[in-house]
Amino acid sequence: MTTQSGISVSFQLKSAFAQVQADESTRALFVTIRNESLEAADQLAISFSQSIPDEFGRLSDLVEPLVPSYILFRLQDLSQWMLVVYVPNEAKVREKMLYASTRATLTKQLGESNFVDSLFATSKEDLTTSAYKAHLLHNASAAPLTQSEIEAKQVKSAEEKEIRGSMYKVSHLGPSSSSSAGAVGSSLSWSQEAEESVRALGENSKGLISLNIDLAKEKVKLLSTSDALTIPKEASFNFYCHELSSQIVFIYCCPSNAPIKARMVYASASRSISNHATTSLGLVIVKRLETSDPSEITEQLIEQELGVATSTNAGSTPAVADDKPINTGFSKPKRPGRR
Repeated sequence: MTTQSGISVSFQLKSAFAQVQADESTRALFVTIRNESLEAADQLAISFSQSIPDEFGRLSDLVEPLVPSYILFRLQDLSQWMLVVYVPNEAKVREKMLYASTRATLTKQLGESNFVDSLFATSKEDLTTSAYKAHLLHNASAAPLTQSEIEAKQVKSAEEKEIRGSMYKVSHLGPSSSSSAGAVGSSLSWSQEAEESVRALGENSKGLISLNIDLAKEKVKLLSTSDALTIPKEASFNFYCHELSSQIVFIYCCPSNAPIKARMVYASASRSISNHATTSLGLVIVKRLETSDPSEITEQLIEQELGVATSTNAGSTPAVADDKPINTGFSKPKRPGRR
């Protein structure tokens, strides 16, 4: 993502975060800005004999008085994280500006749905057990949400449930979902044109198929087809077959300015859409991406995600594709050239 600082998450940090999410034995992962890149540093193992506030208090012994850092702190629900931004008052002005302007990049490129809370610390005293308890009290006493805030929270909840349940599992959103959007996700019908187009993609091994939802009819319809990787600017589900490797990528795109109802329905339906394509239409999806900005999805990004040789590196040895499921569910795309 383009940021004010121009700093992006490194491949090393992306891999480290995926690893700690998978093993569930790490309570905290420290992140630092090094060589104009976000890099993983130290880790703090989970102590099951301590409470979450007490474990949070251990952080104060691990930070340096004058050195800023980000701390990815795992909460009681091991799939949820808090972003701690530690920027000491005595830190250099340039470092303060860098950490402040890169914070949004960190969460977005690691997956915003993973982070349910944040805390800003300017001294070691802000990283104590009592400070964490005070933070919880502050959150509990927050002002009541407005209707738009409630709707936005419902959207985020639907997206979090969708992402956590999308790790290459063959399953559908069931009627037990408490939200109407979730119910829509499992009851969508497909137009014949949409099904035939997706099925043909697996046979032709080339091109892009874009689908959308007719909200009034609760039906999945064909939005467009293309030989080029051009993601529509509206909410859509996209199946792209990389021509050289014949690998298929599922791309869920929902712009942040889409209507609340649409965002809830699309988030809840995404897993159902990709599952139907694999179980009923014969596609083999090797990668799932999610974006709110269609311009992020480029041919170079797809090749990087698949681990295949790019056109600019055609003479080099191609990387080995990673066929393992991503523990974070959907991958948050990153701008090419900033790994």
